[in-house]
Amino acid sequence: MKVKGLLEESLRPKEPVDARQLTIEHVLPQTLTDAVRTEFGATLPAEAEVAFEHERLVHTLGNLTLTGYNSELSNRPFSQKRTMLAKSGVRMNQTIAEHPTWGASEITDRGQALAERIIDLWPGPNEKLVGVRDGESELRLGRVSLPCRGFSGRVRSRESDAGVDR
Repeated sequence: MKVKGLLEESLRPKEPVDARQLTIEHVLPQTLTDAVRTEFGATLPAEAEVAFEHERLVHTLGNLTLTGYNSELSNRPFSQKRTMLAKSGVRMNQTIAEHPTWGASEITDRGQALAERIIDLWPGPNEKLVGVRDGESELRLGRVSLPCRGFSGRVRSRESDAGVDR
């Protein structure tokens, strides 16, 4: 929660957010209701398995935000959450609400953008002191290719529902 709070403050430094009043919200809900399944499924290629894609994306950085209205947002589909997010005082939510849909590409793109912002906020050790040659380090250059994984590090395969730790 601390990282998300700092990210929010970095997006809106003149209006600080009291992160103690906010909770983590899954934009794509954790529960795959019929309404969520239909709406989310419409954003996917025809051959995609909705349940698999949901499981793959639901707990990733790109799908998480902060809100004081977690119970009101709950398991609603994005089309209903979008209006509430647009009125939020949290800038991250207003940015999410700018999207007409909330699917795999939006979640992945947002996760990559947040990962880049995190690296910009916490750049790590001084590369000149740790022996990096001219230019940016491979780690910094490779940040865009980093997959956004769930916080548990568990990945599910299509072949089984058994989680595999990576």
